[in-house]
Amino acid sequence: MSIIYDRILRGLYNSYFRQLLPKKISVHNGVPVEDHARLFDRSYKFPEYEAALISSIRQQIGESDRVVIIGGGMGVSTVAAAEATRRSGVIETYEGSSD
Repeated sequence: MSIIYDRILRGLYNSYFRQLLPKKISVHNGVPVEDHARLFDRSYKFPEYEAALISSIRQQIGESDRVVIIGGGMGVSTVAAAEATRRSGVIETYEGSSD
C-alpha cells in the first residue's frame, strides 16, 4: 500500500506541483548547477551525472588545451573542461536546445 501511495504522491508532485516551486542549486558530478532542482526534490546531488564523460574530461584535457563541446546541456562538461585547462585553455560549447 505504501508503494502505491508513494507513486501517486510522486506522480502528482512531478506532474503538477514541481514546476511551481522555487528552484535551488543542485550538484552534478561536483559542479553546482542553478535552476535544475526544485525546493522539495528528494535529491539535489548527482555524483554519477555523465560519469564517463566528466571522468574523461578530467583525465585527458590538459592546461591550455582547446576543447569543443557539442551539446553542452546544463554546462557541467563545460565547467569540468574549464577546470581541467586551469581556465587558461579555450572552451567552445554549442547547445541546440532553447532551454
